[in-house]
Amino acid sequence: MQSNLLAGETLVYKAEVSWASFIPHILLMFVLVGFITVIFRYIECISTEIEITNRRILAETGFLEIVKIDFQLDKIENVSVYFDRIGEFLDYGDVVISTATEDCLFTAISNPYEFKSVLLNQAEAYNASRIKT
Repeated sequence: MQSNLLAGETLVYKAEVSWASFIPHILLMFVLVGFITVIFRYIECISTEIEITNRRILAETGFLEIVKIDFQLDKIENVSVYFDRIGEFLDYGDVVISTATEDCLFTAISNPYEFKSVLLNQAEAYNASRIKT
């Protein structure tokens, strides 16, 4: 820019664009990305159904790619619950149901310990009823 100075002209001050001007744009980017992730989480919530019957656990999840799960209660070997601090505080967590052939992960389940308790109680009742007959 010095080459653009006129004869006898001297540079008094040189201004620069502040890096702080990026902050609103970065925040907007995070808000937009956050908004998009909220939409995806909402779609996941409304498109997931998990039901425990007296004989099976049935689940259907997914919006574009639908996954259907159907386990008989006597096939369940283990039920594990995992959660982070926020999930512990807000009472949601991930539940992993293990059978002899596969593990099935359900994320962000409300009241995960209640879900586990009901599932294991139903499995025990189902196994007891099968032994009696």
